Amino acid sequence: MLKLVTTKQFEKDLGRILRRGKDKNKILQVMQKLLDEERLEPIYRDQKTSS
Repeated sequence: MLKLVTTKQFEKDLGRILRRGKDKNKILQVMQKLLDEERLEPIYRDQKTSS
């Protein structure tokens, strides 16, 4: 299991996301999967660009 180390910018970005009304539980679930070094579902992976 990894340890979460945040920066001030990350905390600001997270606060901004939550103020916009995004689902806090969904964000925390994805963060927990990353900390547990689990594979993410395809919906959360990088998207291919058209260029």
